[in-house]
Amino acid sequence: MDGCTRFQIYRKIVFPLLTPIIATILIVDGLWIWNDFLLPLLLLNQEPARWTLPLFQAQFKNEYAFDFNLAFASFLLSMAPMILFYVFMQKKIMAGVTQGAIKG
Repeated sequence: MDGCTRFQIYRKIVFPLLTPIIATILIVDGLWIWNDFLLPLLLLNQEPARWTLPLFQAQFKNEYAFDFNLAFASFLLSMAPMILFYVFMQKKIMAGVTQGAIKG
């Protein structure tokens, strides 16, 4: 690429090759951050106004009972953003998986 700066080479050659990997990392890290329970439990457990969604979901279970209706409704609502994110990034992930399988 004659006449291209380093940034243009990165933008036109390197970044398109990295998009499937970046999409996969975003999905895996997003799931890990979204479902994290222990760190918020240790840091944010002082007041309910600062709780994350997994901390609220843990409150549906106590020593003697489990509120299935509210728990499963909250599980469904908490999965929705990650499922939507995966649906939009699915083409990038499949491109990354198949790109390594094709002999060039």
